Amino acid sequence: MKKEKGKEGSYWIDKQDGQRLLIISFSQGEKPVHRQDFEGKLISGDNSRGILACPCNHANAFALRQVFPWTSPQALGVRAAFGMGYRPPWGLGNVAQALLAKKLGITVMLAQQSAREIERTGRTFADVVDQATWSAFEARLDIPWGADADHLKSEEQVREGVAGGCTYFTYDPSEEIENEADRLQGKELEEKFQNVVPQRERERLFKRYSGKSLDIPPLSYTFSPIEVMRMGVKYQRALERVSKLYRLTKSLKGRESFDAEISVDETEKETAPREQVFISQELEERGLKLVGLAPRFPGYFEKGIDYYSRRDSQTGEKIRDLKDFEKRLKEIVHVARHFGYKVSVHSGSDKFLIYPLLGRVAKDFFHLKTAGTSHVEEMKVVARNDPDLFREIYAFARGEFERERASYELSTNLDNIPDLSGLKGEEIVSLLESGPGNDDLRQIIHVTYGSVLSRFRESLERILKENEEELFSTLSEHLRRHLRSLGLVEN
Repeated sequence: MKKEKGKEGSYWIDKQDGQRLLIISFSQGEKPVHRQDFEGKLISGDNSRGILACPCNHANAFALRQVFPWTSPQALGVRAAFGMGYRPPWGLGNVAQALLAKKLGITVMLAQQSAREIERTGRTFADVVDQATWSAFEARLDIPWGADADHLKSEEQVREGVAGGCTYFTYDPSEEIENEADRLQGKELEEKFQNVVPQRERERLFKRYSGKSLDIPPLSYTFSPIEVMRMGVKYQRALERVSKLYRLTKSLKGRESFDAEISVDETEKETAPREQVFISQELEERGLKLVGLAPRFPGYFEKGIDYYSRRDSQTGEKIRDLKDFEKRLKEIVHVARHFGYKVSVHSGSDKFLIYPLLGRVAKDFFHLKTAGTSHVEEMKVVARNDPDLFREIYAFARGEFERERASYELSTNLDNIPDLSGLKGEEIVSLLESGPGNDDLRQIIHVTYGSVLSRFRESLERILKENEEELFSTLSEHLRRHLRSLGLVEN
C-alpha cells in the first residue's frame, strides 16, 4: 500500500514472513506524542530517520484510530448499506471487502458479526472491529463505514458490542416473541393478555389502538379489540426487551452516536403489515430511534442459496414466484419510510432473484446483510488449490452438520450431494457456485463455519495466504455480482 502521511511520520502495511505489520517511519529527535502509543520494535534507523515495526494487534489498532480517524467505524444513519460480515480471524477477506468498497465508493458495514458468530468462532466484537480497522487502513477506505453487533439478545452482549467499538446494534427479541398468540382465540387470548401485559399497559393499548386508525397515506391500519390483545400478547415482552437493550446502549455510549435496529425475522410466521405498524409505533412512542427493522418476509431466506417462495407439496421442488414478495415489499418499504427507518434484509447473501426488485422498490432505503457467503468463496480457493484438503473439510463438516443446523431454517438434503472423491478441484468449485452449483453442498459449508474454522484454522490460513490474489479476485467478483444485481454499481 502507499504510505499515509500522519502525525509524526509515514504509516503503511508491509508483509514480512507471511504476517502483516504496520510500519511507521519517523524523524529522529521528535517528541513521540502519538508514536509512543504504538507497540513495536525499532528495526532500523540513522541519524535522521527511524522505522518502527508494529504488530496488527488491539493496542495498535486503537492507536491507529487516533492518528487516522477514518479507520474508526461510524454511525451511518439511514443511508443504504451493504453488510460485509467476515468470520475468519486471519482477516484476508476483510481486506478484499475494504478494497472493493474503496474502489466502488459504497457504504458498507465492514465489521459485522452476530453474537452467534462471535460464540462459534471464538472471537470478540473488539477483534472484529480491530480487523476492520486494519483492513480499512490497508485499503485506504476513507469513506464512512460501520460496525454491526448483530442479533444481540442480552445485556452482556450489548456491553461487549459497545466495549468492542461497534456503532450499529441489532437487537433480536425473538425469544420474547409469543408466537402462540397467532393461535389463541376467545377466553384463552383474554387470559393470556391479562397475564402478559400489565394492567396500565393494557389500558393504554386499548385507548391507543382499539377501533382507531393509523394512517400512512394512502394506507390506513385499524385494530380491532381482538387484534390489540393479540399484538400485546405477541410483542409486549419483546418490546420491553428491545427498550431495555436500547437504553443500555444509549447509557454506555454516552455522547457517542450509534444506530439501532430491531430484528423480528427469526419468527414462525411472516411479519404482517399491522404487526410492522404496531412495532414501529410502539417503539417510537417509547422513545426509541431506529434506523432499521428486519421483518420476516414472505417466502424463504435460507443460508447460502437463492430465495424461494414455497415448496411443491408433492415433489419438494422450490417454487420461485415473486408476486407475493413484491406486493409485501412495497408495503414494508412504504411503512418504513413513514417511520424513518430502512428495511433490513437478513440472511441476505446469494438472493439474486430478489435483488433487482429490492433495489428498485427500496432504492436507497435498505440494508442487506451478508456474512457466510465470503466463507464459501474462500472454500472455492481451497478446493481449487488443495482439493484433498477440501474433501477432508467436507467430510468433517458433514459429520457436524446435524448439530450445527439446529439454529437455522434449512431444507438441506444430504442425499443430493454427489460423491466428491473422484472430482477435480475445478469440478468441486463448480458445485460451490451460487445458483448453478449444488445448494445442499453450499449450505453444509455455509453453516458449519464454526467447527471448520476451529478444526482447520492453520491449514486454511496457510493456503489462503499462499493464494491471496486469487482469494481477493474470487471474493470481490462474487460481492460485485450482488452489488450489480442490487443496482448499486454498474459493473
